[in-house]
Amino acid sequence: MFRITRRKLNIAFWGFFILAGATLISGFIEGTIFLDLLLSAIVIAIGFHGLLEEFSARENRSAHRRINESIRQLTEWMDKIQAFARAIKEKHELRLHKLDTKRAQTEKKLDRKTKELSKKMVDLENKLNSLKKELEIEKLVSTEERYAKAISILKNKGVITASTYSRMIKVSRPVANRDLSKMSKMSIVKKKGKGRSTYYILAI
Repeated sequence: MFRITRRKLNIAFWGFFILAGATLISGFIEGTIFLDLLLSAIVIAIGFHGLLEEFSARENRSAHRRINESIRQLTEWMDKIQAFARAIKEKHELRLHKLDTKRAQTEKKLDRKTKELSKKMVDLENKLNSLKKELEIEKLVSTEERYAKAISILKNKGVITASTYSRMIKVSRPVANRDLSKMSKMSIVKKKGKGRSTYYILAI
């Protein structure tokens, strides 16, 4: 199927232009001046028109290439911007993930520390209550009464230790050690042994 293209039209135009030029030259040779002048004007007009068309086509092709190049550069810039935006988004999401992980770890650590602190507070409260009870008992029992009980125990058993004193007279271990030390200085009892093997006997 015959198809008209711009290239075929250009070939046909320049073929006609060459044919018209040849006719013009032959007219000059034969001496038909009026016909030659008319034909020359037509040929010149056609030539200018062809040149303008060719120049316009070249300009269009150049503009088309520039447009294509601009579109290609714009596409490359768009791809770079999208890649940069994706990288920023991934970095932001990673940072948020790290912050969430760190926050969860901090909350767990804080919860653990809170539980430990609550347990320590309960232990301290229990110890404080225990000390209060011991102090109340010690207030009820005078020093002389404790010494008398200790002497009674020594008369029955012959020896006494700080743990026995604490248990039988119902005072704390520090109070028992303090009482036995004072009794030793007052020459009521004598200290025997060292460390955990320490015990006391009557000195009177």
